[in-house]
Amino acid sequence: MTNTRRAGTLAVLSALVLQACGPFTARPGVTDRMLKPTLGSAQAIDTTTGLAVVPVVSGTAAAEAAWFIITESSDSADAARRRVNWSPRLAALRRTALVQHGRWEGARLVVQAGVDFRPVRRVRANPDSAFPPAEAVPGSRAVPGYSPFVELADGTILNAPVVAARTGVLDRVVQLDRALLFAVVRVSRGYASGKTVWYISTEASDPMVAAMEGATFVPALAPLSAAAGNDALADVRNGLVVIVNGPLKAESPTQHHGLRSALRGEGDPQSILEHHPGTASYTPVWDLHMALWSPRALRDGARERLLGFDEVAARVRDGLLLAAGPGVAHRRLDGLTAAGVIVNCPVVALF
Repeated sequence: MTNTRRAGTLAVLSALVLQACGPFTARPGVTDRMLKPTLGSAQAIDTTTGLAVVPVVSGTAAAEAAWFIITESSDSADAARRRVNWSPRLAALRRTALVQHGRWEGARLVVQAGVDFRPVRRVRANPDSAFPPAEAVPGSRAVPGYSPFVELADGTILNAPVVAARTGVLDRVVQLDRALLFAVVRVSRGYASGKTVWYISTEASDPMVAAMEGATFVPALAPLSAAAGNDALADVRNGLVVIVNGPLKAESPTQHHGLRSALRGEGDPQSILEHHPGTASYTPVWDLHMALWSPRALRDGARERLLGFDEVAARVRDGLLLAAGPGVAHRRLDGLTAAGVIVNCPVVALF
C-alpha cells in the first residue's frame, strides 16, 4: 500500500474507531471537540472520549517482535520529516546509561531491550482518603536495559516507547492494528502556559505512578529526577505539578482536580506542565512535584484548576500551595519539591 493510500485509509479508520470506542458525551464546563493534533503524525484526537489515533512502527526489541510509537526527536530536521515533536533537550541524553541504542532496518526499528506486558494492572483507591491508593500494581514492566529513549548512530535521540510485544500491549492502548500500523490510545488532559495539552503517559520510574497512569514501570529512569542530584541532566527534564487534594466533583463540578478526584474515577488529575511543544524548552521527560492545597486554601474555598507554572508559583508564594513531601526544590517553584519520580509523557495536542 502506498503512503498516500495508507494515510487516506487511516484518516477514515480514525473517525470510525473513535466513534466506536465510546459514547460522545459532553462534560460540564469544558469545551470538547475533535482536535487537529500538534503531533502531526497522529490522525485525530477526541477530547470527549479521551482517545487518540496514532501511527505505530514495527520492529524488534531483544530480537522479538515489538511495536513502537515515535513522538519526539532531538533533531529538528528529523522531527519535521517524521512529523513528531521537536525536543532538542533530549540531546543531553547522548552517551548516557539512560538511553538504549537502536538502528533502522528499512522502516523497522531495532532496539536492544523491550517491555514485559504480562503483569495485570491493579489500582484500588483507599476507601477513606482515595490517595495514596490501597493497591497499585503496574501492568507492564521494563526488562533490564530498556529505555524509551533511543540513540541512533548519528546521535539523534528518539522518544520511541514500546507499546506492544508478543506478551501484550500497554494498558493505555485500546486498540492496535498490526497490519495498518495504528493504535488507539487513551490520552490525559493537562495544562501549560494557559493552554490545554493532551498527553500520553508511557513510562514512569515509580510503580505506584506507573499503575495509576497505565504506564510501563521503568525504575532505571529515576536518575533523571532533580531529587537524584544530577545537575548535568537538568536540561532534559521539565517540571510537572500534580495536586493531591483538589476538590472532588461533588464539591465543584467544573473545578474538580487532583489525585483524590482521579482515583475516584472523576477524570484526569489536571496536571500542570512547565513547557509545551513548539518551544525549544519542551521535553517529554517530566519531573513530578506533588503539591497540597493548604488549610487556608481549603478554608477560603481557594482551590481552583491552575493552568500554568506562573499560577502555581503565585499560589506557592501566597501560602495556598504546599509541598507534599521533602525533596529538591524546583528552580521556578521555590517551595515545591521533586518527588524523585520521572514520567515520560509526550504531548500529542494542545489548544
